[in-house]
Amino acid sequence: MANPDEYPDELRHAVIDAYREQLRGRYVIENIRRFDAFKKVEDGKVTALRDFFLNHIYPPALHRDRLDAASDRVKHMLKSPRRMLPMLGLALGSMRKFGASLPSAASTTRKTMEAFELTRALEGDMMAYCHEQGITPKQLEEGSIMPEVIAHIPKEVVDEFREDVIQLFGAMATATFLDAAIEIMESGIKVMESKPKVYDHDDLDGFRYGRELLIGCRDLHAQLEPEDTPRILKGIKALELDWYDRVLAEAAAMADK
Repeated sequence: MANPDEYPDELRHAVIDAYREQLRGRYVIENIRRFDAFKKVEDGKVTALRDFFLNHIYPPALHRDRLDAASDRVKHMLKSPRRMLPMLGLALGSMRKFGASLPSAASTTRKTMEAFELTRALEGDMMAYCHEQGITPKQLEEGSIMPEVIAHIPKEVVDEFREDVIQLFGAMATATFLDAAIEIMESGIKVMESKPKVYDHDDLDGFRYGRELLIGCRDLHAQLEPEDTPRILKGIKALELDWYDRVLAEAAAMADK
């Protein structure tokens, strides 16, 4: 598994944006409507789903820099007694106020972190292949080389990423704890802002990004009816499998030329 941080920013950004364009293309309304599971899901809800993916799960490369830094910072904070100590009072207060919601919030947070880690693993494998083959950012920007790049990602990495995203969306779409989780994040931000000698700008940015993600989840959740979620989960899986099969077929056709 390649580390994406080992490669130049220009290549890393080009891979992220080229893969994001693949994601955007397969979630256009015209493609989504090919799948029976999405037939009873309104256009506005389908658009909200696509925008949630593109804005919060797979944003543009420059925004991803912030997401990755925020994710790393939160992980470092969790390992630092000095940074976690001021949060203990917040944690105890949250347990009293939101006790029933906290297990779900913790589970979804874990799924989110795992999805981000798998995203980076996926990108690292693509970057490694591009580096080995001398594929340039310009070629990636043009897009025609992407089927070849994606076809060389280990299938188990693609499969795991797909299943993780489906589980993450399922957890977020059915969440009942979002208002509580947002309030917890906002309280954490206030704690950080009150202790500038303990928490720096990057620490704050990590929590602020977490709040933005949760607000995005809440906005999506508000648009969905209970019966929408199983249809969307089934549709996402069918769409992603169809996309991957078509990418492999396109890559094989290109190799035969």
